[in-house]
Amino acid sequence: MTLLRFLLVVPLLASCGTSVLESARATSPDQFTAAVPFNPAVDFPALRGLCDTSRATTAPTQQQLDATGSIAGPPTRVFDNLYFVGSRGVSSWAVATSRGIILIDALNNSEEARTIIEPGLRAVGLDPAQIRYVLVTHAHGDHYGGASYLAQRFGARVVMSAIDWRELAKPKLQFDHPSWGRPPVRDVAVNDGDKLTLGDTSIELRVTRTHTPGTVSPIVSVRDRGRQHRLMLWGGTALNFGPLPERLSSYAAAVDQMRQIAVQRGVDVLISTHPAADTRQRFEALARRVPGELHPYVIGPKRVDDVLAKIGECVRANAAAVATAAP
Repeated sequence: MTLLRFLLVVPLLASCGTSVLESARATSPDQFTAAVPFNPAVDFPALRGLCDTSRATTAPTQQQLDATGSIAGPPTRVFDNLYFVGSRGVSSWAVATSRGIILIDALNNSEEARTIIEPGLRAVGLDPAQIRYVLVTHAHGDHYGGASYLAQRFGARVVMSAIDWRELAKPKLQFDHPSWGRPPVRDVAVNDGDKLTLGDTSIELRVTRTHTPGTVSPIVSVRDRGRQHRLMLWGGTALNFGPLPERLSSYAAAVDQMRQIAVQRGVDVLISTHPAADTRQRFEALARRVPGELHPYVIGPKRVDDVLAKIGECVRANAAAVATAAP
C-alpha cells in the first residue's frame, strides 16, 4: 500500500456514529448537520489515523511505500460535471467543461492511465481525447505517474504548483517507488490563488505547505441536477514528511487559511485525493438516491469547517508530540 494508505490503517478518530450515508434523506445541509453526529473519520475518511501521535516522531520507511493496488473503482458520475475515474487507492477526477476535460491527478503510471482512466472516461460518456489539462495535486508518483502518458497521447498540458515542480527537479525525490511513472517534464506552473480556466469552468488553485511543500487544493463549482455547490478537493492529508516541527507548523497554518477560504467560498463538499473505504458506499448511496434527497457528498459549509478544524487539531497534536520528544 502507499504511505497514505499505511497511515490510514489505524483505529478511527472517534467511535462510530451515524454514517454520512445514512443521512441521505436529508434535503438540506442544515438538516444534515443537525441530524447527524459529527464523526470526522466518517465524513472525511482520509482523516483516519491523522491524530495518531504515536507515529509523529518517526519518519516513514521505504517499505511503507509499497505500490497502490491498481484495482479500479467504479467509474461514476458524481456531479453533473464531475466524474470519478480513479482506482480504489488513488483518486482521479474529471471535470467536464464546455471546451474539454480537466483531469485532477493521473494515478501511478502510464499503464493505469491507459487501463483505468481512459476506459473509465469512456464508461461515463466522456472522450479521453478531450483531456486538455492534467492538474497534479502534489509531487508524489501515485498522483503524477500517468501524466506524461496523457500529455503525449492527447496533448494535455500538465499543471502543478511552481513549488512542487521544483521538488521534482531535485536530484532525489522525497518518495519514489518502482511502480510509479517518472516525473513529467515541467509544464504549467501555478501559484496560490491562480485560476485554471477551460471553457465555462474556472478552478481556483490554493497552494499550501501541507502534504508536500506545494500541495494544490482546488476549489470548483459542481452541479447536482442543476443546483450549484462549491467543492474543495483536499490535496493531500497524511503527515508523511517525518518529525519536522517547521513542516507541522506550516501545515497547521495552511489549514487555518483554508478554513477561512472555505467559509468565504461557501464550500459545502469536501473530497480527497485518496478515496479510502467510503467511495463504493457513497456511490451506492448515489445510485439509490431518489428525487429530493440530499447528495451523499454534500455535507454543508458547517460540516466542512468541522472537518478542516479537526485536521488542524490533529496536526497540532502531532506537533506537540514532536516537541515533547525533542531532546
